[in-house]
Amino acid sequence: EREREGKEAVVSTQSGHYGRGFNSQLTLLRSADNYFDFVLVYGFPSLPLNSRDPSPAMPSVRDISKILAEILQTGATILMFFTFMKVLEIDHLVQFGSSEVKVIRKQFVILLSGFRSGSSYMGEFFNQNPDFLYMYEPLDVKHLVELRDRKAVQGSDERSTVDELQLLWLKQVLNSCDTGDLVSFPEQEKYGRCGTHDENIRRFGSESCNENSDIYHRTELCVQRNTVVMKINRLQSLEKLEDIQDAIMANDVKFVYMLRDPRDVIKSRFKFEYYYYRDRFPISHTQNIQNKVRLAAKQWCWRMIDDITYLQDMEEENKSSWLTNNFHLILFSDMIKDPMATAQELYQFIGEDLPAPVVNWIKENGKEKVDVLLGKEMKDKPWSWNSTYTALVEEECKPLIMKMGLQFQELDIQYEHSYY
Repeated sequence: EREREGKEAVVSTQSGHYGRGFNSQLTLLRSADNYFDFVLVYGFPSLPLNSRDPSPAMPSVRDISKILAEILQTGATILMFFTFMKVLEIDHLVQFGSSEVKVIRKQFVILLSGFRSGSSYMGEFFNQNPDFLYMYEPLDVKHLVELRDRKAVQGSDERSTVDELQLLWLKQVLNSCDTGDLVSFPEQEKYGRCGTHDENIRRFGSESCNENSDIYHRTELCVQRNTVVMKINRLQSLEKLEDIQDAIMANDVKFVYMLRDPRDVIKSRFKFEYYYYRDRFPISHTQNIQNKVRLAAKQWCWRMIDDITYLQDMEEENKSSWLTNNFHLILFSDMIKDPMATAQELYQFIGEDLPAPVVNWIKENGKEKVDVLLGKEMKDKPWSWNSTYTALVEEECKPLIMKMGLQFQELDIQYEHSYY
């Protein structure tokens, strides 16, 4: 192995660090398939081997006993080493030097929000980072059903509900990075196929990769990249994640929750024809719109109330849970006021430095993207939003508006922020 010059890196550990009576070397070799293999090379001083002696003397029973003792000691040391790795939840060792080993842990970041709440814009703070794997809406129903039909969701069958598929898929990704290698919205993922030059060299043998390829190695990327970010709008409630809390607590998982004024959420949603035309009631046009606004506001606001109440209950009862120290709330209003500060806040939360590509994206495209997010460039619909619809949303969303510390615009309700 020593003849493979330029392809090995050796870390020598001092005798006695993990055991006694032997010297060890940890040799990292790059194998033919571009993955890293760890080879433990141990020397046994009691073994009477001499490559220049064609007929070495036969060891005595005492020598053999000593050799066996050293072998057993070495095996125990190897077991201790990998047990130590597991205890620290180490996924892989990536950098070796002459005197130290740098340990990098796999981290998952889950962005939770809803349609037209600002999560797509926030997601770009991670999507623009070539070192991260960013997944856009992996819990899309069509995507999950197709994975189920391919038998790519462990533990699922044709009777599995959407909620069950969501949790089963999340669990297998957290435990083994098994994504099913099927992408829901590839056009939304900047580095979902290719990464940095160094990564492309490892994977393809070239600094560039085939941008037009239809083959997605999502599981491979999940394994290789140290931070995996998933933007999820379709999870019905935060509390449902309790069902997979074992997988969450066994991994390094952080949650970012985006919250936006419900009046702006519903108003923004109704700028889309999907909301305007769906589920039309057999009544007058005006009543039809009002009913749909009420229904949309009720469904969204009570989902948010359930999540906020769940978080508050855990905090008030001082429960140590799978969310302890792993949850961060972002307000939409703060993000659009200062996108750069919000990006820095998020990267500080996950323990990473804000990279130059993200900084440049915010400087070059941030304001333009915020304008689109706010609906300034959307085409006019057959009807326009007015104060009546705002009042309907406020009526359905009173508790949420008050919990968020917002003031009412149309309803004559006055309260102090300390009320909630």
